[in-house]
Amino acid sequence: MNKISSISESIEPYESKRKRVASQIGRFLEQNFIEEKIIEAVTFPQFAEVYKNKLSRIHDHRALATLGDALLSAVIVNQFYSPTSTKKTLTKEKERLANNERLQKIGKQWFEAKDLLFWCNNDLESNICYATLVEAIIGALLLSSGYDTCVDFVQKKIINISCDSIPH
Repeated sequence: MNKISSISESIEPYESKRKRVASQIGRFLEQNFIEEKIIEAVTFPQFAEVYKNKLSRIHDHRALATLGDALLSAVIVNQFYSPTSTKKTLTKEKERLANNERLQKIGKQWFEAKDLLFWCNNDLESNICYATLVEAIIGALLLSSGYDTCVDFVQKKIINISCDSIPH
């Protein structure tokens, strides 16, 4: 299926694509998502803006990304916290593991197949669009499966992976 990249494209492909995308992402990331939340996580702002009058349930991923960013920071700080930790050392770990460059690489690896995303025009041209996408996935997982599942996911799929294993 071709990517949705034109406002003249019919709404029908969007509706049929929702289920396929939600299912594929859930299988790929080995997680159970609420369909509405995973679709929101992979919907970029310009796509949502273009289709907002035609699709009543469309929201872009920015709010989920804010939630995911907060949880990612909390998980990292919690993992590296000790009574002797300083603000500086915890901030350094957070910056090392949750910086946009690293998250951008992870997102590009996860979503090499752009047909799993809802985007149009220049949504994918930003140098942090995939980093935002990763944060939105974390937010969607938190709302879909709860805190413990989300923390486990963040530790396995983001914190504990080597930067060397992420393609450049």
